[in-house]
Amino acid sequence: MEEQTTLTPEETQIKVVINKCMSCSWGQLLFRGLLAIFFGIYAFMRPGKMLLILVIVNAAFWIVDGIFMLFASGSVKSYRGLVLFQAIIGILAGIAVFSYPIFSTLFLVWMTVLIIAVITMISGVKEIVLGAKTKNGWLVFGGIIYVLFSIVVIHAPILAGGTLVRFIGIFVAVGGVALTIFSLKLRSVQKNIGGTLSSAS
Repeated sequence: MEEQTTLTPEETQIKVVINKCMSCSWGQLLFRGLLAIFFGIYAFMRPGKMLLILVIVNAAFWIVDGIFMLFASGSVKSYRGLVLFQAIIGILAGIAVFSYPIFSTLFLVWMTVLIIAVITMISGVKEIVLGAKTKNGWLVFGGIIYVLFSIVVIHAPILAGGTLVRFIGIFVAVGGVALTIFSLKLRSVQKNIGGTLSSAS
């Protein structure tokens, strides 16, 4: 009769980590990392085209999702009118974007940047008022910077939108590099674990 060994909590945790490492596909992680690097670099080099691609992909999703919702509305008893309305709006919005992709992209950038500018201006005014009440010069200075930034963004929304896409591209590329490095390290760990298990058996 074989003796059943009881693992300590530390050994159990190590076993769980090993099982997760062996079940993860380092190849998929590597592919995702390289893909993120590509899209990040492309967004940084061609922010306008990247925005256009994202808007078109989003429009395709609206149309497909709207069609599925139209079919699903037949089985929905409550809120059927709302589901139909949402489906029709999604399909029409997707068709409108496909019909006028450049105008839709510019409008989306303008709206997004405008919202960011308004929120930033409100935050800046709040900091100026709070700094004036507490006699904190740095807080007033920060609020003025926020207000000036929002004014510049409102006057040049397309330029600000391109800059925003470039920043997003940088973050995506950096995340892709980190994921790529992790996948290669995971490959090395899986090889070592596989070799250890083979020699132990």
